[in-house]
Amino acid sequence: MKMGLVLHMYLLETASHEDWPINLLLITIPDEEEVGSAGMRAAVKDMVKLREQHNLEYTLFLNSEPSFSQPPQDENYHIYSGTIGKIMPSALFYGRETHAGEPLSGINAHYMASFMTRRMEYTPDFTEEVFCEKTPLPICLKTYDLKQDYSTQTSNHATALYNVFLMKSNASSIMAKFKDIADESMKACQL
Repeated sequence: MKMGLVLHMYLLETASHEDWPINLLLITIPDEEEVGSAGMRAAVKDMVKLREQHNLEYTLFLNSEPSFSQPPQDENYHIYSGTIGKIMPSALFYGRETHAGEPLSGINAHYMASFMTRRMEYTPDFTEEVFCEKTPLPICLKTYDLKQDYSTQTSNHATALYNVFLMKSNASSIMAKFKDIADESMKACQL
């Protein structure tokens, strides 16, 4: 991310030396958008104020978010343009609580979730390719149970959040695929 900040500062320097006939506004935030985007959400309010105060018209936004190579240990340098969408399908698993000493008297929600996560992670089912660029594979970003405290009872409720990137797909098509995977996963869990 430091590279993105340096790149944007270089653009400001170049614009001032070359006397570009435009205005540039650099906004930096102290937090990552992956953890709540508090900085960017606060910055949007100030951007609106600046627009109204100075009669600005924003025509282009550059986000210096890091970009990643798809093959591990790819040593090539990449320049990315455009953007990518993200949706986070999630699932709630209802098990049947039982004591750890009698595991076959119920079904652990974590066990159920493992079937879904196994099927979702790294599946090419959601991969899209546009202009020779592919979306990263889906992955589980969070899984947890809904038990209030530790006990020797199995978890009867668990949830999992999956990260799916998209370029042309919409929420309906993603959720239709997700539902099919959920159905397959629960059938496999029942065997």
